[in-house]
Amino acid sequence: MLFRAADSLWGTSLKEVFAVDTSSHMNDISREMLTHSDRKHLKNVLFQRQFLPMSNTPKYDVVVSSFSLLELPSVGARLETVLNLWTKTEDFLVLIEFGTMAGFQVINEARDFLLWGMKRRSAEPSLKGHVVSPCPHDKRCPMMSRVDDYKVCNFSATYTTYPQKPIAKKEFYSYVILRKGRRPADESHWPRIVRPVLLRHKHAICRMCTPGGNLSEVIFTQHKHGKATFRCAKQSKWGDRLPVTIQDVTNDGETNSEEASQSHEGDTETTSTHSTDQVQNSETK
Repeated sequence: MLFRAADSLWGTSLKEVFAVDTSSHMNDISREMLTHSDRKHLKNVLFQRQFLPMSNTPKYDVVVSSFSLLELPSVGARLETVLNLWTKTEDFLVLIEFGTMAGFQVINEARDFLLWGMKRRSAEPSLKGHVVSPCPHDKRCPMMSRVDDYKVCNFSATYTTYPQKPIAKKEFYSYVILRKGRRPADESHWPRIVRPVLLRHKHAICRMCTPGGNLSEVIFTQHKHGKATFRCAKQSKWGDRLPVTIQDVTNDGETNSEEASQSHEGDTETTSTHSTDQVQNSETK
C-alpha cells in the first residue's frame, strides 16, 4: 500500500495521508490491516474517501496515482483526472501503470498533456512543471517518435508472494514523476538506462535515454573510457542514471555507437561519451 511506503520513508514526520479508492471493500481492508499493524501513528494522519474531491485545496507535497488511469473509460476522463491531480499537487506528481504498451501509452499521454498541453493553453505558472524521472528531458518521448516501431519504456520490480508459499516474481511497470516549476539549470545531464545492461567479454552495452531527447546505445570498454567509467557501466542497473555525458557528433569519426550497431540491433544515435571527470578536466584546461 502507498501509505505504508510513505511511512517507511517519512515515518512520524507524515502530517496527512489522503487515500482515495472507489472500492469500499478495499478501503475496509486497508483500515483493517492498519488496525492490526504496529504503525499506530498512521491512524491519526490517514483519511480515506471513495471519490476524488473536486476542491483544489489543500495541496499535497506528493500526489500518487497507481494503476488507476487505465480503468477510466476514455481519454477525456483520464486527462480530466490527471489535471485534477496536478492542481492538487504542491511539489511532486507520481503516475504509475503496468509496463505494457497500453500502460506506457497512458503514462505518455498524461506526460504530454501536462508538459505540452499546459503550454498550448497558456496555463497559469502554477500548472507548469518538468519531468524528474525517468526522462532526463522534457522533450517528446523518443520511444514514441516512430509510428511504425513503438517501444515500451518500462522497468521491473521484484516482489515476494505471501503467505503460504513465498515465490519471487517480477512485475513490469511504466511511470513518470513530474515536479511543479522549472527544471533547475544546474541539474546533472546524465542519461537514463532504459534497458538491461548487456555484459559481454571486456565490454558493456548500455541503451539510454539522453538529455537531448534521443535514444543512444553505447559500448563501454576499459580501453576507451577508463577503468572507473567501465566499472560504473558494468555495475549499473536498468533504470539507473549513468554518470557520463553524451554529446552528438556530426563528423564520421570513430564513435562507440558505431561499434554498438555492429554487435546489437536497435536504434542508434551517433554519440561520443566522456566520463564526468573527463568533461570537468577538459573545461578547466
